[in-house]
Amino acid sequence: MSVEITSWDIEAVKRFLRVKRAEKCVTQAEAAEAVGVHWRTWSQWESDGTKPTFVNMVAIAQWAGITVDELAQLTGGGCCGV
Repeated sequence: MSVEITSWDIEAVKRFLRVKRAEKCVTQAEAAEAVGVHWRTWSQWESDGTKPTFVNMVAIAQWAGITVDELAQLTGGGCCGV
């Protein structure tokens, strides 16, 4: 079962992913591998606004070294069904 992200600001998510990846000096493929997704998935998150699942957001937060709550604050996020 996948929990749907309902109120994350997708533009803020895209911006966060790009900025954090630049800070870490990693490629999309390297970032994707670190969070357990295909590089194309990461690319879609950064470019076309495909929303990561809640499980992906947990992995992104861990990769970024922050909590999911902090990630939600940075990206205007929230979820339902948790």
